[in-house]
Amino acid sequence: CTLANIVDVAPSITLEKAANGADADVPEGPRIPVGDTVSWTYVVTNTGNTVLNDIGLIDSEVLPAPAAGPVVSCPSTTLAQGESMTCTATSISGTLTAGGDFTGQYGNAAVVRATDPTGIGVEATDPSQYFVAVPGIDVEKSTGGSDADAAPGPYVTPGSAVDWQYVITNTGTEELNNVTLIDSVEGDVLAAASCVWPHEPGGPMHEGEQAICDLAGTAIAGPYENLVTVTGDTDAGTTVSDSDPSHYFGAVVTVDIEKFTNGQQADIPYPDPDVPVVQIGSEVRWTYVVTNTGNVPLSSWTVVDDQGISVACPRSVLLPGASVTCSATGVAVEGDYANLGTVTAADPTGGSDVEDSDPSHYFAPTEELTVQTSTNGEDADSATGPFVPVGDPVIWHYEVENTGTSTLTDVNVFDSDLGDITADCTEPGGAPWDRSLVPTETAECDVVTTSTGNQYRNIGIAVGTGPFNDVGSLDPSHYFGADSDVIINKYTNGSDADAAPGIYVPVGDPIEWTYNVANVGNNALSAIAVSDDVEGDISCDFTTLAVGEQGVCTLDGGPAILGQYSNVGSVTAVDSAEASLSDDDPSNYFGYLSAIHVEKATNGEDADIGTGPMVYVGDPLTWTFVVTNPGNVPLSDIGLVDDRGVAPIFMGGDTNSDLLLDPDETWTYEVSGLAVEGQYESSATVTGRDLFIDDVSHSDPSHYLGIVSEIAIEKATNGEDADAPPGSIIESGEPVVWTYVVTNPGTVPLAHVAVTDDQGLVPVYVDGDTNGDDLLDPAETWTYVASGSAVAGQYANVAT
Repeated sequence: CTLANIVDVAPSITLEKAANGADADVPEGPRIPVGDTVSWTYVVTNTGNTVLNDIGLIDSEVLPAPAAGPVVSCPSTTLAQGESMTCTATSISGTLTAGGDFTGQYGNAAVVRATDPTGIGVEATDPSQYFVAVPGIDVEKSTGGSDADAAPGPYVTPGSAVDWQYVITNTGTEELNNVTLIDSVEGDVLAAASCVWPHEPGGPMHEGEQAICDLAGTAIAGPYENLVTVTGDTDAGTTVSDSDPSHYFGAVVTVDIEKFTNGQQADIPYPDPDVPVVQIGSEVRWTYVVTNTGNVPLSSWTVVDDQGISVACPRSVLLPGASVTCSATGVAVEGDYANLGTVTAADPTGGSDVEDSDPSHYFAPTEELTVQTSTNGEDADSATGPFVPVGDPVIWHYEVENTGTSTLTDVNVFDSDLGDITADCTEPGGAPWDRSLVPTETAECDVVTTSTGNQYRNIGIAVGTGPFNDVGSLDPSHYFGADSDVIINKYTNGSDADAAPGIYVPVGDPIEWTYNVANVGNNALSAIAVSDDVEGDISCDFTTLAVGEQGVCTLDGGPAILGQYSNVGSVTAVDSAEASLSDDDPSNYFGYLSAIHVEKATNGEDADIGTGPMVYVGDPLTWTFVVTNPGNVPLSDIGLVDDRGVAPIFMGGDTNSDLLLDPDETWTYEVSGLAVEGQYESSATVTGRDLFIDDVSHSDPSHYLGIVSEIAIEKATNGEDADAPPGSIIESGEPVVWTYVVTNPGTVPLAHVAVTDDQGLVPVYVDGDTNGDDLLDPAETWTYVASGSAVAGQYANVAT
């Protein structure tokens, strides 16, 4: 064979170039932020009818000037007919391949060349463009119309209004959005300022457009600087920013004077601790410290005292923050003394004079201290004082008061019998006491002892130190110790059952409480009252008791109730000293109930009455016995018997394994058997014994019915029971009547009774359902009939 290609050779190639995915053949192409990556793709396709080899692709820069382009990478140098491949190259926006930076329009053109197997060459070209995007933004801030980039800026008065203006300009080539303006001190300017935008707040802002914002503030003292920063975003996601500072100076003209008396800054009157305490007639020295508290120098100033005292001051210029001291002297007079120093200074900037004043005090005091002693709240200066039962607490209360006009220190309190009791003293309300007293101030001391009986006397003593002298005071107090006491003993049915459970009493038995009250003190008692916390007031035939005398009260408590019962008997009385006495005594009993219970079930049914469950004769039976304790005391010696002779088997329930049937336990037993015919009844009896050796028992019956299920049928032909051939003799064609008698020889009714005949006869029910319940009862006979004509020969049919 000779093979020949008769098609004309027609090699061809195409090139499709894209910049960042855009087929940018003409300017301006995609806008790419300066510094971003530029990705070119070159799709080369063999559109001829021959294989192309030696495929090469180069790229050259056209704009901004001819030069070598980026290096192109291709996956292959050969393409079959119709095959394509993608080549790639990258660069940085705004950077030339040969080095150097540029902005604006950029262009390059790619050329692909190849040869076919016959040596024919083909080529294709495709240009691409992009624009170097250079975003920019500028902000200029002014204060009060001044571009105060450098300190100090304009001078303003603290507290006056300050106006800032912010001029925002788009200085780049890209549209800006999301413009923000943040002030280092004032915060988000756009949220608070009044702004004029070229289009909408925050953008867009085109190249060269401006936005102007005005913001008002309040001037503060001293130098002030803030820095504003503006930011904006291009559509490509680039953020640009710019900052600009601004300043002003708040001029303050102020002066301060601080006055001291004997070196103490006694601004607040006595008894403030900073007020000096001086002796009448002693020398008093005042000093006046003048300070320039503003931020400009003061050259003209004077100091005067409102009490006409001559004040001597050095002459000097006061620089900001500088101080100078003036002085004056006088002679102390009695009581609280106050004077006021005032400084006046001229405003060097031409404003109104400024001034300041400061008071000062001293105190020339008197010194006096008193103590007041009381016993159990009584100011018992003389005998006998309050009556206090022997052994009861005696509360000694001492009130120490500064009745002078000077502060007292190192104050101590003593008792003639108890010694130093200063540690037991506090300020009114219980706060710790610092052992000093300002005028009219009181310290309280409380000491508790125990009454010892008979007449008692002691003396409270207080001493302290004034500014110039020691002072002191004393006060006596008394009490009489009374040894009084009353007791009560309560009994339940004659038993002193103080602790639970007390005596055990069967529920329903009678209860009697006895209350025995005795005067065991050393003086007569009156106003005696007996009560019970449960039963209320108890009626007694006495209200007084002499020393050593007793009284008895009784109360019928009624029948004992179930469970724990507790009550408390109480007595109150008043002794001869009118002191209240009381005592109480509890008593307890436990009302107990002994009982046992059994529940017997047959095949799970609590068949106490009636026939119980119906069980086929010979089927298995299970009797269950549930034994519980409905009382509230444990039971022992548990026994369970069945009157039909079965022996129940214990299955469990003794949770604590103590062989006692506790009130919260349930014991179970089981026994099995086979059903017998007819009605069956049996009874279970459980017995037990309580902790008082009383026997308890309980019985429970159960039933079942042992049943037999049977059915019978008798069929007759023309009245004859023709069970065997030849049966009845009937001439052919004569009528025939078949009778079907159905009976129930079993012991339970039968439902859904149906009669069929194997020769296709249809027996029809006649009668027999005496009670009309559609059930064939054991005592019923149901009759069915069917009819036909005799046929020749032997005939047989069977009824079911």
